[in-house]
Parts: sequence; structure tokens; C-alpha cells
Amino acid sequence: PAIGRRKSTICVALSTSFSAGLRIDPFGAADCAFAGRCYLLPACVELFMTPDRSFRACFCSLAASLALLLCLHPSMAGAQPAGMVKRDGAWAQAYTGRPADPAVRFGQLDNGMRYAIQHNVTPSLHTSLRLLIRSGSLAEREDQRGLAHFLEHMAFRGSTHVPAGDMIRILQRLGLSFGADTNAHTGLDETVYQFDLPQSDRETTGTGLMLLREIAGELTLAQSEMDPERGVVLSEERVRDGPGYRRGVAELEFQMEGQLPPRRMPIGQTDILRNAPVSLIREFYEAEYRPDNATIVAVGDFDMDAMEAAIRTRFEGWVAKTAASPKPDLGSVLARGPSVRILTAPGTPQGLSLAWVAPYDNAADTLARERRDVAEGLAIGVLRNRLEALAQGADAPFLTVSAGRFGAYRAATIAVMNIQPKPGGWKPALEATIAAQRGLVTFGIKPDDLDRATAEFMTGIRVAADGSQTRQSNRIADDIVRAASSDDVYTSPAQDLAEATSILASLDRAEIEAAAKRLFTGSGPLAFLAGPEPVPGGEAVVAAALSEAALRPIEDGKAGAEKTWPYASLAPGAMTNRNVIADLDVTAVRFANNVRLLAKRTDFARDEVLVLVRVGHGRLGIAPEHAKNTWMVSGTVPMLTAGGTSELTREDIQKLTSANRVDINQSLDDDAFILSGTTRPADLDRQMQLLQATTTQPGLRPLAFARIKASLMNQMPQLEATASGVFSRAAATALHGGDRRWQRIPDAASVAAVSVDDLAALIGQDFADGPIEVTIVGDIDIERAIDAVARSFGALPNRGLRQPPGDLALSLHFPPATQEAVSVTHRGRADQAVAMAAWPTDDFFADTQSQRSLAMMAAVLQSRLTDRLRTQDGVTYSPSATSDASETFKGFGFVQAMVETPLDKVARFYTELDSIVAALRSAPPTADELDRAKRPRVDRRIRALRENQYWITVLANAHRDDRQFDAIRALVSGTEQVSAADVQAAAIRFLRPGTGFHLTVTPER
Repeated sequence: PAIGRRKSTICVALSTSFSAGLRIDPFGAADCAFAGRCYLLPACVELFMTPDRSFRACFCSLAASLALLLCLHPSMAGAQPAGMVKRDGAWAQAYTGRPADPAVRFGQLDNGMRYAIQHNVTPSLHTSLRLLIRSGSLAEREDQRGLAHFLEHMAFRGSTHVPAGDMIRILQRLGLSFGADTNAHTGLDETVYQFDLPQSDRETTGTGLMLLREIAGELTLAQSEMDPERGVVLSEERVRDGPGYRRGVAELEFQMEGQLPPRRMPIGQTDILRNAPVSLIREFYEAEYRPDNATIVAVGDFDMDAMEAAIRTRFEGWVAKTAASPKPDLGSVLARGPSVRILTAPGTPQGLSLAWVAPYDNAADTLARERRDVAEGLAIGVLRNRLEALAQGADAPFLTVSAGRFGAYRAATIAVMNIQPKPGGWKPALEATIAAQRGLVTFGIKPDDLDRATAEFMTGIRVAADGSQTRQSNRIADDIVRAASSDDVYTSPAQDLAEATSILASLDRAEIEAAAKRLFTGSGPLAFLAGPEPVPGGEAVVAAALSEAALRPIEDGKAGAEKTWPYASLAPGAMTNRNVIADLDVTAVRFANNVRLLAKRTDFARDEVLVLVRVGHGRLGIAPEHAKNTWMVSGTVPMLTAGGTSELTREDIQKLTSANRVDINQSLDDDAFILSGTTRPADLDRQMQLLQATTTQPGLRPLAFARIKASLMNQMPQLEATASGVFSRAAATALHGGDRRWQRIPDAASVAAVSVDDLAALIGQDFADGPIEVTIVGDIDIERAIDAVARSFGALPNRGLRQPPGDLALSLHFPPATQEAVSVTHRGRADQAVAMAAWPTDDFFADTQSQRSLAMMAAVLQSRLTDRLRTQDGVTYSPSATSDASETFKGFGFVQAMVETPLDKVARFYTELDSIVAALRSAPPTADELDRAKRPRVDRRIRALRENQYWITVLANAHRDDRQFDAIRALVSGTEQVSAADVQAAAIRFLRPGTGFHLTVTPER
């Protein structure tokens, strides 16, 4: 479990690690306005949802919001006595007296526009710009529903000084890639535009500010540009409209019955999106995009005086075109007692929530409110830990559970517990959750409960403070935007630590127990039960169970036997070889037991250390009879790590590491099983002990296995109900010739058939004595890293050496070419489809420079698909093209292009794709086209060399093939060397007619 440091993100993690099974995100991983990452790739299959403060018309953020995953935001507290309240249009520190981060320069122009500027050198020479408009879909009229988000799309389709289509090209020429560097999102109460610039020179930052100024007040909003964009927005609506989205909206409608927010989802209404004239967008634009409703944030490696002058010069002439619209009437919280609502719909996972809804608290961000928020956060942390302990118990009444409280769009305050019941077990889940809530309120908090919650809270605060000197500029900018959007004081990590320490020094248990009672005030409990099948007896039966649970006798829980950490550093294993790769500053070590280590000290992120352990032979070592079960260790679901170790359950580990920064993740590589974690220097030994114990003594507990399995089964109908979910499951296996070693996402039959014994057989001998390779990267002394490995993995009995794989293991083939697409079906909307084409290429090491040309060719291919299918025709939201090359299997690689589109446009996609491919084969891209594809890729690689995550990945791979070191050396220069002729040559060589494989996902009905 994690509790974030920032006052604006003092988040109570809702699903603690390993508590949830597979979650199919119906909104995927693409960011709004641009198709930066394909939302149909396996990235959209996630284990856990992340907290978010508002509904957004972006796939990834909206998914988190719609699930109502809760964050203890400063605005999450319930009603308070009258006092100082938040003020729109002013920096909060100006009227609260609470000091803001002294490193940030806050200001306000005469026209009312606010700005915040901070100098930051991580990454060097980069600048992050943000434009916040304090308005979203809540400000729409009934005839404008969906047009706030539509306007966000139109922001990139022409303005006074930037012709239609040019803004995207200008950004590409600056080195920005869509999604990662250029993005936007629309929420119920805000719209944010973001540019992360690769340079901080006057020309680059000036261009970025110019484009934001164009968006702010100079959009032309032509009808001719709106019409093709309709299909793009409708594509977004199609993709997100799955069972999870509909459930989230229905749940919010129940909790905020009679209020405006549930009726203003940013995506809007399809009839308005199809038919509204651009004049309705213009009316919204002129009323809401105004200087007194806007904030500019700039964070980066620049001169602050020069940046402030540039902002003033660019924006002080901005004048609102019309009078401000009146604030929307959000409605009042409906006064009611215990109430029930049931949602029954195909594909909807079974779920239960219990909510208490109170009026929104608009208290200003004072130190008094901070104190109250800390008390309530600790109370929620205690409740969450108790619920999680129940979920991991032998007689668990539910599969997963979370608890939290949040402010809902300045209209209500909602405390909620989200529960995933066992199949058919909604009633015992309801009873146990109500009992836990009543127990907290009735009997209070035990000292050990409070100690754990406090340790978790302070660990998050300290980790953030210790790493504050190397915070990324884009994250700082986002934090400032969040504070500005919610009218909170933006404070530094050091201030947060000082405030938290001071508050906790005087905060007693009675105050926290009083806060616990405040959490569950207001209307409620409101029980929302969702699932694919009707509940026998309907709402009356659920209401009766809710009443019974409120009257059932409860007992004060007894403290369980406390365990101690059973793992200690061992006598260090002998080191037999050590050498330094000087130009990369990497140290390579071999121990007497054959364990190998690659370590690199960096200063990229202060107090952060990444550890990755490769065990055994991965897919290469999986026997054919076990291939169908590889999804259990692929990283999609935490089957391997959910049971903890043989001596400690996952709950034990969470308790015993509450004051440490340690974690553990699992995944599967072609030639190794992967265990990894993120820690800090002070906790490295405990992190290594946990990784070692998981390797040599994995906790393959039937109870934990059954819990994950049941959770997975509950999610299967939702996966089947979306084209993207089915595509994610089908594509990986299909592109590897049907080899099930690449099946990352299971089907229901596969889940139902497995047992914990199958998991044991899958990892079997590899974990017992297979080769072990450790990689450590981060803010750690090399001698310290070597010692930590010597006292953990280096002290084990002799491990096997990595052996060349046999012919059977290396048998991997691209699927045969298809004349007609292979078709699989989904059970969702009849207008949802996915189409893909792929061509075989070569492995990475056959010719690494050729692979760089292929990657550039894929970027050009995607750019042309975007121009044709999105910009010109409005067929889809985000076509994509990618190149993938194996570093293990000789001769294996592929290029793929895919699109989400209405069913009747699938043929159009293939026709356009054939035309684009033929053009790429017949002529090289233009110099400008190549530059727009190359510059973002070069910049990403320059940044990667300053990121721990890049180094941990490539060095881990270097264990198996030292040619990886040469690839690192040429990471930037090799990309820069790719020419237009190279791109054409790659297309001629690999995109040959008659060699492609085609796959479509179409509706079952």
C-alpha cells in the first residue's frame, strides 16, 4: 500500500498490492487529443487502477475516475464549521497565509490569468508547459453535452496564426511525440493542455507559449474542421463505452442522485457529437476560455526572469470575448438513509460499493484543514488495512476491497468502500464490510493499527522528500496544476514532511477516532450492487441484508500474533570475477555460485534504487505441456507473488515493511522469469531479502491462488464485452504463430482449469536451481550493491549456468500470410471493431541498424495513417504502427499496424493501409516527414539515458547478450543516422505484398 506525499495527493491506495486480479481497462492507455500509445495493446490490461481527482475525457484517466478509486484529497473532508473558504481565481496562499513552495514564482496578470514558474534541471535542458482552463463538461448547457471535450480536439485544428493541421507538425519538429510529450484532457471541472519540450532555448519555449496562446484565445473553429473530427470523437466514445464505464456512471448517478455531475460525463451525448454545429463549440469557447479562468505553468531548465517576461508578453493582451457564464448549479446532496441500487448488465463484473454522501466542504487550505486531513487519512488507512487483512484470511468474505473518501466535483463528499465479492457472495461481503466500518467507529483504533498506518503514511512522505531534488519537471508541473485546479496551496516535499511531522507529534488517538466517525456521516449507507446476472429477490433482499448488517452484534477484533522478519543477511558469497565497462560506468560481478550482477550508480533520481532479478530460462524453458499456463507469470496477474513467501503471507509482508520502501513485481521474459522491486539505499537489504525469499521459497498458497483466480473469473465477461480486450488477448499469441507461451491474457476456460500445482510446475526447476542474474541501478554505492547481493543471492547454493536452448525451445514462427483476415469476435457494441495487419521482419541483433530503420518506418507509417484515417477522414481516434524485434529468437520480428474503427470502416482501413505501404515502397519520405518522425525518437532516447528505468531494462538484457552494450552506445547516434532512403529500403525489404498477416475483432452480433 502506498500513501502519496503531496497534500494534493495524500492518497490512500485503494487496492493494496497483490489484492486485485486482472482488470481490463475499458478505456485503455491512450491519452486524449493524440494517439501517443495504442489503447488496444496489452498496456491497457492493468492490475490496479490509479487514483484520479476527476472524470476525464481521456482513456486512462477516465478509467481510474469511473471506478471511483479514492484519493484522500484536501477537498475530501466532510462538512466543517463555517470559516475561511476557497476562492476562485486567486492563489490559495494569498488568502490562507499558509506558505507555498518558495522555489515556485507565483503571479497574476492584470487580465486575471495566473502563472507559476519554477526552475528545475531534471531533465536538463527540458521544459514542461501547462495551460489549465478551470472549466470542463460541468459548464456545458444541455445542448452542448460533449462539446467541452470536442473543443479540446478542435484546439489542434487551426487558429489565427497556425493553419489547420500545422500545430501537430510544429510540435513534431520541436521533438515532441504524441501522448508522451503532447497531450490534453478534459474533465468535469477542468481542461488541461500539456507540452513537454525537449529544449529550453528561447525559440523552443517561445513556440510552445505561442501555441498555448493560440489555444487559449485564437482558435478559428471552422465547421470544415469540425466535421471530420466528429468521427474521431465518436471513436473515443465507442472505445470507452464498455461495461466498466457504464457501471461507473450508474454508480455515480446513484450516489449523487439529482445532482449535475453524473449528467455531464465529458464524452457527452452521441446525437450532439454527430449533429452539433461548430457555433455551439464557439459559444462555449468564448465563455469559458478566458484569462481569469486560466493558469499557465512552466517548469524546466530556463531562466525564470526570461520565462516570466515571455509569459507576460505573450498573454497580457489576452482579453475575454464575452461575459463569464454563471456557475453551474451542481445540485444538493439528497438526504436519505440506507438505500439500494442494483445494476444488471451483460459483461459487468460483480461488484459492491457502500457509500456515505455528505455536502461538499469548501474549506480553504489552511494548516487546520491539513491536520484534519491527516487524521482522516490515518483513520482510512487503519480501515483499509483491516479490510485487506480480512480479504487475505482463510475465510475471506470478499476477493478485494478498498476504502477512501473524496470530494466529488465540488458537489459532494463521498466516503466509499469498494468490494469485489466472491461469486454469488454479495451478502457475506456486505455484512463483513459493514461490520468492519462499525467496528472502527464503535471500538476505535488499536495502537498497533495506528502505528502501521502512521508508518505507511510517513514512509511515503519521507520517500518523496528524500527524492525531491531530482523530481521530473513534468511531474512538478502536473502537481502545480492539480493544486491550482483545486484551489490548494502548492507545497514542496520538504514542507510536506515538516508539516506531517509536526502534526503527528501532537495528534492523539482520540482525534483520529473522532475523524473516523466523521468519515461516515451524511446520506447512507448507499449499497450499489452490480453484476451480469439478476440478484434473486432484487433490491428488497439487498435492503433487508443491509438493515440486518447494521443491527448485527459486532465484537472488537483481537490483535493477531505479531510476526518478526525471518530473513537476515547471510554470510557473503565469494566474488570470483569483477570488471568495469568503463564507458558505460557499469560494474559486472560473478559470484562463486554462478550468480551474476550488473550494477550502475546514477544520480537521476535521488534515493531511488531499482532491482531486477532474472531467474531460470523463461519462455525458452517452458515445456510444451505447460505453455498454456504462461499467463500466470506474465505480469498481467500477480499469481506468483500474491502468496508472499513460504514463511510470510502477503499481509505479513505488508505489515513488516510498512516503514520500508520495498515492493515486488513479477513478469516473464523470453529467456527468464523476472522479479523486480523499487527501494531506497537504506532498505536495499530488506528488498534483496524479499526477492531472494520469493525466488527460493515462493509462497504458493492455495488460498491466495484461489483468490486471484476468482477475481480473474469475475473480470472475464468484461474482457469479452470489448473489442480492445479481445484484441489484447488474441493478438500476442496470433503474432507468435499461435505459440501459447506468449498468451499474456487468459480466457475463462484457461483460468477455470488451472490450480496452484500448475503454477508450481511452471516455475519448478528454474526457481530451484536455474541461473540467477541480478541488476541494480540507481542512487547506490557500487560496493554497497555488491555486498547486498553477496549477502542474499550470492550466498545461495550453486546455481546453474545459462545453457543454450534446444531446437524445440527456439521454434518460433510468424503466422502464415493471409488473403482474408483471421476473425475473432467480441460481445460488446455492434459498432466496435479492431483491424490489424502485420508483416514478418528479423530479430534485433541480425542488424541493429536495420531495426532502427524499421522503427522509423513504423513511425512514418503511423503518421500517414493518422493523417488519412484521423485528420482527413475522421474514421478513428488513434491508428498505430509499431515495430517489434526479438532479442532471443533468431529471425523473429514483425511490424504491425492497427486501428479501432466502426465495423463498416474495416475494409477502408485495409485499403488505405495498402496504399500507404505501396507509397512507402515506391518513394522515400520527405525530409520534413522524416524529421518529424525522427526528432521525437531522438529526444526520447536522449532522455532515456538519464532514466533509471531504461538502464535497469537494457542492463538486465545485457546479461544474456553483451551485444546489448553496443546497442546502448549507438542508442542516439544510430537513430540519428537513419535516412529517408533507409526507411524506403526497410519498406521494400519487409512490407512485401502477399506476406502480411491480418486479424480482425468484430462483434458477435
